[in-house]
Amino acid sequence: MIISINPLFYICGFICILTGYLKYFVFTMLIIFVHELGHIIVSKIFKWNISKLIVMPFGSIIIFNEKIDKNLLEEFLITISGPLFQIIFTLFINNKIVSSISYSLLLFNLLPIIPLDGSKILNTLLNKFICFKISYYILLIVSSIFIIYIFRINIILILVILCLIKEIIYSTIRYKYIYNKLLLEKYNYENNYKKIRFIKNINNLYRNSYHLICYNNFYIKEKEYLDIYFHNNS
Repeated sequence: MIISINPLFYICGFICILTGYLKYFVFTMLIIFVHELGHIIVSKIFKWNISKLIVMPFGSIIIFNEKIDKNLLEEFLITISGPLFQIIFTLFINNKIVSSISYSLLLFNLLPIIPLDGSKILNTLLNKFICFKISYYILLIVSSIFIIYIFRINIILILVILCLIKEIIYSTIRYKYIYNKLLLEKYNYENNYKKIRFIKNINNLYRNSYHLICYNNFYIKEKEYLDIYFHNNS
C-alpha cells in the first residue's frame, strides 16, 4: 500500500502551528488514523486490495484496486467501519476536546460529498435500487449541491472545499471510463448473482445483478449482448 500526503495537509498543519492550534491538529490526525484503521481492518477481512492511502487535510482517501461491481454489502460495511471505529475511540478516550473534534469530523465526513464516507454510503444505497448510470448522476448532483451549501469564508474550510471540488470534477471527468470499466467487468468476469433483471437498454445496468437485455425484441444474456456491443463499437 502506497501512502501519499496531499500538499494541502502541510499547509493546514503550518497554519495550525502559526495560530496555536497544534494540539488540535495532532488530535485530529489521531482521530483520522483510528478512522482509517477501521476501513483498513474491515477491508482486509473481506480481502479487498488497497493500492493507495492519500492523506488529506480533513481525512484520508483509500484507493482500492478492485472491480466496480463488488458486493454492495461488503462495500457498505467497509464504509461504515471508519465512523464506527471513530465513535468507539471517542467514547473510550472520553475527552472534551477529542469529542468535539471527533464529532465535528464525523458529521462532516457523513455529508454526501465525493469522496467522503457519506457519498459512499449514499452510493451503495442508490446502487441497490437504481441502475448504475442514474446512481452516478445523482451522486454527482448531490455532491455539487452540498459543496455549494457548506461554502464559508474560512481559510481552512476553503482549502478543504477545494480538495472536495477537485474530487467531484475528477469523478465527473472519469464517468465514461468508470462505466466502460463496469461493462468490461460484466463481460470478462463470471458472477453468481441470484438477482436477475430484465432491461431494455444497456444504460440501465445495475451492480450486483445479472441481466437479460433486450436485443431485436428478444432478451439475451448480458455477455452475449456485450459481445455484440463491443463488436459494434470496436
